[in-house]
Amino acid sequence: MAKKSKERSWYERVFDSADFSADVNAGIDLENEPKWVLKVLGELIQQGMPMIQMRKPKQLTPKEVGRCLGQICANVYAIGDLTPDNPEALKEGQRFVEWMQKNKGVPSVQSALKAMEFAALSVLELASEIMRIEATMMESFKTALAQTSRVEAADFFRGFADGIAKPGMTVKPLLAGATTATPIYQRLLLHRREVEKLKSVRELRDFLLQLGLPEQVVGDNKRMEKICQRIELKLGSPGRKKRAI
Repeated sequence: MAKKSKERSWYERVFDSADFSADVNAGIDLENEPKWVLKVLGELIQQGMPMIQMRKPKQLTPKEVGRCLGQICANVYAIGDLTPDNPEALKEGQRFVEWMQKNKGVPSVQSALKAMEFAALSVLELASEIMRIEATMMESFKTALAQTSRVEAADFFRGFADGIAKPGMTVKPLLAGATTATPIYQRLLLHRREVEKLKSVRELRDFLLQLGLPEQVVGDNKRMEKICQRIELKLGSPGRKKRAI
């Protein structure tokens, strides 16, 4: 006789219903990317959601579920701060974009434009889902308030307060949890097709420098080796998973 699976708790069901994976991958085909690309994407998501332990997931509890939803809410609120209201700042930004368009033949400018497009796409995807996110949050609150366990409900709202108090997306830098490796991760993700063709750490380092990253950010070959080990990038090996025919 098959063993009956354990019924999921109310907060686990709340977590299941809050599927925001489509809002954070900016059009990346998660099923057909190599493992290293998913690792890089995971690092960047972690930096944008520092209150959620993605690298070493904790046991799912009411507080952890609340913290996750609170962090997402904080990032939704932060979207309104990503565009400056100062007219002069907007004019300066427009001049900068126009300059980049005129110099788009330069490799470093091409990479910067690609990064801007990727960031804009990520923000727009999240912004387009605001109504759905709000509805999910309200339903989660109702579920928590309907529980007979006051302790679990209190833990959920305590976690939500922790999450919403610390946005992961800010005006500058864009990711609150950014590190010195963040610009490297961003370029690896944006230029993943070109990276797949590289054969060595030295080639990767030279490629990042050509994209406009300064030497103090890229570092030496040892730094590149450590980053490749961390994300399990094996240069010269087969790239994407092949689609099933």
